[in-house]
Amino acid sequence: MDKQKFIAKYFLIIILILIVVTMIIVKIINKDQPTLIEPEIKINPTPTIISTNSNTVDNTTLPYEEINDANPDYPLQSLLPYTTKDFIVEEYSAPLTLKVKVLIPSIDQAQKEVNDWIIGNGLEAGEHHFVWVK
Repeated sequence: MDKQKFIAKYFLIIILILIVVTMIIVKIINKDQPTLIEPEIKINPTPTIISTNSNTVDNTTLPYEEINDANPDYPLQSLLPYTTKDFIVEEYSAPLTLKVKVLIPSIDQAQKEVNDWIIGNGLEAGEHHFVWVK
């Protein structure tokens, strides 16, 4: 087989071998050079408060402040969820009825603190009903 027929027959394989040899030579020449590493981008997560409550009054979407003014049945809506180490006031389960998750063994202590919170926001303590969840 002459040289020209050999090259024509194995042209693709010869090209691939040349590419591999070139890559090996480049790797050997550059083995002492540091590899470029992209800087790590640190993203600090920003907490976002999302209410699970419906923000509608008469099927019209309103901001919390307008719900507060427009619907006296949900006067603390803009403050929910309210969290302390002893309890979490999660949401309104019905008009003037708050769902409270108690995190301590004493429900009486949690009731006192929830009433203090309600009074601190300018409302009457007996105005709301509660659903207590352990």
